[in-house]
Amino acid sequence: MGMPKGHKHTAETKAKMSASHLKMTDETRAKISAANKGQKRSDAFRAKMSKIKTKHGYAKRGQKTSEYTTWESMNARCNNQNNPSYEDYGGRGIKVCESWKNFQHFYDDMGERPEGMSLDRIDNSLGYDKENCRWATAKEQIHNQRPRRHHQAFKQRIQALEAENDLLKSQILDLV
Repeated sequence: MGMPKGHKHTAETKAKMSASHLKMTDETRAKISAANKGQKRSDAFRAKMSKIKTKHGYAKRGQKTSEYTTWESMNARCNNQNNPSYEDYGGRGIKVCESWKNFQHFYDDMGERPEGMSLDRIDNSLGYDKENCRWATAKEQIHNQRPRRHHQAFKQRIQALEAENDLLKSQILDLV
């Protein structure tokens, strides 16, 4: 599998390929080289190659696990200013702990995502780390939301209306 005839890599692509190549161990290079030379591949070898390519080994070629997607989303909310949720996370100072910048560490701490659950911060004023995160149901997460400004205003309006209603009730009772 080579380059299409007449195709040339850009300087940026060459730099990325070089950096990626430098990160590989000699053993990895040898395995890839052997694979590219058409040597017969065993299932065990393919499994090892899959782990090498995905780094964490929990995704099939071209697919991401729900845990990996969760990890990517968490990092994007906290670190990517172009993410629509950045203002509510990274913009408020919510950070991902240093250890969890590596997917494998995140996975080691959190384990597999149970069916029907998603990542939840126990204390919403704190960042993402082992002590402050859990897998939670949607119902648990609804009860664990920080108050929003518009919710506060709505609550205050309801309280004001209830107070007015109580006043009206007492005035009516005074007339009777």
